[in-house]
Amino acid sequence: EICEQLIECTTKARLKVNECIASHDSPLKAVSKCHNETLHKQLKRLIEERDNYYEGCLRKKMPEAAAIDNAKKRAKCQKIVQKNPFKQNIQKSRRSMQRDRNINQQKQCYKDVKKMRIHCSLLAKCCSISKQ
Repeated sequence: EICEQLIECTTKARLKVNECIASHDSPLKAVSKCHNETLHKQLKRLIEERDNYYEGCLRKKMPEAAAIDNAKKRAKCQKIVQKNPFKQNIQKSRRSMQRDRNINQQKQCYKDVKKMRIHCSLLAKCCSISKQ
């Protein structure tokens, strides 16, 4: 079912965000004048609450999910399901890229999250209960 895959997708995206945040917590943030730890924690908590609410709502309404009747839309949704948004990114090793490797890794992590969320939003269009 597409709705089950949507739940899996949102869970994976949330785990990837947590992975990005955890792997890139640097001592520079503690030194930075602009970094506000309490606001950062509040924002993270609100994002987690939103994601948990959305996933819980989808799980609760799962039995009410209707199948897609339109053949054209069903084919389109099958293509979305088959697409792999997590292709390996092969980067050229130019000297300028080597210099800022940490920053590039962090950016790449969040780009991957963005790809995952786009894929989830496409899946949401195919899940009848996500629109309610």
